[in-house]
Amino acid sequence: VEILMSWANACKDVEYPVGTEGTDEEPSTGAGMYLARGLFPFFVVYDILMDTEYISAEQDVVIRGWFTNVVTHIKASMNAWDNNDYFNKQYYQNHLCAHMWGLLSIGYLLEDPSLVQFAIDHEDNPRDFYELIQGAIFMEGDTPCHREAATAPAPKTGEIYDRYRHDTGPLKGLQYTSLTLQCLSSAARVCKNNGIDMYAYTAPTGENLKLAYEFYAPFYTQMKSDLEHGYYAGEDDRITKAGDMRGLFELGYNAYPESTKIKAVLDAMPNRGNNAKADRQMHDQLSYTRLLSIDVDSVN
Repeated sequence: VEILMSWANACKDVEYPVGTEGTDEEPSTGAGMYLARGLFPFFVVYDILMDTEYISAEQDVVIRGWFTNVVTHIKASMNAWDNNDYFNKQYYQNHLCAHMWGLLSIGYLLEDPSLVQFAIDHEDNPRDFYELIQGAIFMEGDTPCHREAATAPAPKTGEIYDRYRHDTGPLKGLQYTSLTLQCLSSAARVCKNNGIDMYAYTAPTGENLKLAYEFYAPFYTQMKSDLEHGYYAGEDDRITKAGDMRGLFELGYNAYPESTKIKAVLDAMPNRGNNAKADRQMHDQLSYTRLLSIDVDSVN
């Protein structure tokens, strides 16, 4: 509580920069994304402690005021991206998924149904959850980001828009597609804990989270980057690095236990699946997805 309050008091009135027209440089374009991702552990802590004897009514007001201020700045970032043609046409990348995830999480913490609705499905939100699933996940024949090299192979079903980072990163396509999937899947877990199953949602054009999990699963099972069409070749040293966590597939297996591809990722991990000598646990992903609880099958 002391840590949470120290941040709430220091940050409740902070003004963050937003995007600058005609540029795509961070940190100005990244304010909303950094707030959503960086503060999620604080959202988790508040979720655990809210409505308990550990936080006083006065402290609760300060914390909720801080989160309300964060909402204002995430929305400012969203508007900056939309008003600047997504900073050189990056139409469905990870920043936008983080914006949605942050607003959704705060909406549930503040028990604000209008904010939850805005994050999931709202005409005034150009990148709500439904639109991000459809736009951030490719189906065969979709047009990729224009930043990809002219020689890049056409996207396959289940690939993620941020693959273009292979060319602009460079060689960070798997890292950033994993980040997008983490944001979308973690947001889906928040929804599922509150009675909305976004893991089961399929867009009108066929996109869903399971397709993305199953496309990328072999890269983590085999720990190789030259699979499928070979676009990610050369990224082996990035796999599971810089937040690119195989623990994400614990969430996927929880949502899609019938998937042999997802299960293969877990079975390939030390002390997991068929190699396990102890119960499977939500290893390095748990702290990112605990918002409003998560179920763990300690037998299977």
